[in-house]
Amino acid sequence: MAFVAILSVLLGALLQWTGTETVQVTRRQLRISSFYGAEAAVRRSMAQVQQLIVKNYPLNGYVSGPTAPTQSALNSLVSGSPPSSVKALTNFTFNAVSIGYITNAGSTNIFMSSQIPPDSTDALAGLYAIRGTIRCSATATSPGRYSVPKTVQQDFYIDYIPIFQYAVFYNMDSEVFNAEAMTINGKVHVNGTLYFAPLANLNINGNLTCAKEVWYGLKYWNSSGSGSWQTGVPTWNSTKGDFNVKNPVSGAYVNARSGSGSSSTYYDSKAGDWDTGSVTRWNGGVKNTDHGIGTITPPLPDSVISSSNPNQPYAGFNNPYHVMIEAPATTTADNISWSINTGADNADKQKAKMAYSASLVIHRSGTNVYFKVPMRDSNGNVTSFKTVNLLNQAQIVPKATATVRDQREYLMDNNKITMTELYLEHLYAAVNSSGQFLGPGGAPITTDAGGTAITTPTFNGVIYFYDDNYNGTSSSGRRPGLRVDDKSSSGGSATKSATQVPSISLVSENPVYVIGHFNADGNLNTAPEGTGSSGGSASSPSKEASYDPSTGSNPSGIKPAMIVADAVSFMSASWSRASDDDYSSMSTLWSRRAVSTSTEVNAAIIAGASTTSKTATASSSSGTTGGINNFPRFMENWGSCSFKISGSMVSLFYSQQAKSYYKTSGTGNYVFDPPVRYYAFNTEYLDPNKLPKGTPVVRRFANGLWSKN
Repeated sequence: MAFVAILSVLLGALLQWTGTETVQVTRRQLRISSFYGAEAAVRRSMAQVQQLIVKNYPLNGYVSGPTAPTQSALNSLVSGSPPSSVKALTNFTFNAVSIGYITNAGSTNIFMSSQIPPDSTDALAGLYAIRGTIRCSATATSPGRYSVPKTVQQDFYIDYIPIFQYAVFYNMDSEVFNAEAMTINGKVHVNGTLYFAPLANLNINGNLTCAKEVWYGLKYWNSSGSGSWQTGVPTWNSTKGDFNVKNPVSGAYVNARSGSGSSSTYYDSKAGDWDTGSVTRWNGGVKNTDHGIGTITPPLPDSVISSSNPNQPYAGFNNPYHVMIEAPATTTADNISWSINTGADNADKQKAKMAYSASLVIHRSGTNVYFKVPMRDSNGNVTSFKTVNLLNQAQIVPKATATVRDQREYLMDNNKITMTELYLEHLYAAVNSSGQFLGPGGAPITTDAGGTAITTPTFNGVIYFYDDNYNGTSSSGRRPGLRVDDKSSSGGSATKSATQVPSISLVSENPVYVIGHFNADGNLNTAPEGTGSSGGSASSPSKEASYDPSTGSNPSGIKPAMIVADAVSFMSASWSRASDDDYSSMSTLWSRRAVSTSTEVNAAIIAGASTTSKTATASSSSGTTGGINNFPRFMENWGSCSFKISGSMVSLFYSQQAKSYYKTSGTGNYVFDPPVRYYAFNTEYLDPNKLPKGTPVVRRFANGLWSKN
């Protein structure tokens, strides 16, 4: 009996333990299920936010700052479509589902500066962003007697990254084959393949990222089979330079070259161990598709770029990204027949075309020049452009023009460029301290040229120019260009207070030619990207006092600036207008274009690149883009004189007007002899407040901190 009693007690205890353990297992399973339910609700909320932004807040880096939903719009996602409406979530009970901003909550300014982690595999790693942070949170309870509610919380980032954080950004394949030593100070990104074949030392003082390959050799077309772009080791010159990229860990340059002289070889992404070997060599300083680097999408609405294929050499006007610089067309009748995107401009086209962000449009038609200002509706869309009369407008754009021979365009059947001159000093004089445009009498403009009352916009620093007379398809055709003169009557760059001219952004669908120093003091030893030390040099400049947006101080007259055009060429500070029209002798032209003065430019550049010809071979540089080294175009015999550009160099499309293939320089060819090049990234651009108005941005969605309880 005693044994039976003991056995009964043990059996009862076992059953009680089993029951308790079963409850614990059930609770654990229900708790995990609740976590999954809460996480699913959060993930869905994040997807809703992203869908809302993409649909209702299209990427637009031109007219205004970053845009994002209001808090009330986020609240509607919860009340209008609660997570329980999703079939997979119907078995859960939800409460405390919320979507809200945690940066500057309750403010209309929900953005703050942030940096994307430098060690991230993201192509945008290390860049600075204007970030809005949204927190999605949900508490879920799974069905069951022993269920426990669980909460999951996830931060969701909306990043807007200004594109001018790269020293060089190419939206297509890129080439570099410098014949003289060259250093690029800053990050380089290529959305395609980088082809490198340096004849002299090439240093990249920053990270190099490519969405495709990093290949040694020249780009050429292999027509066998279906045809494809190939790389071939150049035999056109046995001299080879070093290809150095800085190791971000050690801070030292690391060479891709092995061997010496004509037997040199280079380590590139064709190597079998590239995915790991490149990491060992550069410690993340060089990355491509094998390391997770992807394409960085330029800032255009999806409807405009849906058919984009920027890596092909275009025949005709069919490059979607070129729409950024095309002329405005508020009606079909306004359309320029040779533009790529025809017809009137809908809302997406207006977001795509930088002309619609301008406060002043300069339109040349025939021999007439018109100054126009945009009229906007309540949604910010431009409904029309009204012609106005500006103070001293004949001095801003004189009717007398020059015809310049551009030998960089030697392959075109007509390399005579009909220039329209723009003098910035006179333009600034037509804007008062409040940013109002002034009429012929010196008072703010209140009517258009016909006398109709209008409300004119204040000057935002964005100027758009177009000459609708382009017909460069024959030897007698007209090829227009805009020549910009930033020189004041005293000899330096034209200056105005920061409140009057906060920044300057020049945009044109025609080629732009910059004469002399631009937005610079002409001293190559001082520049915005300098270190702040005294006694600088052109390669390591000391820092000069620059624009301060918080106080409006602009001590040196140098301001945030950019030039956006079909192509951008630079004429030296010693260019003589007497050499514009010399067609009698090429040797005379060459001697009269001998440069005697080094030249400085402080501006970001967005311009087209030449295409690489399908007739180019693996052993010839003729017919290439000219490479990064020739992205800023030249027309003179620079000799030992220097050219310095401090800013950012961006190519988003192929040129449609200045589209000649690159030709080798040299006096024997009378094309141009390049300067000593100093290409530097302007570190002032790391401050979003010091970027020129209209700077394109890239948008990025990313997940942030995650927690559960």
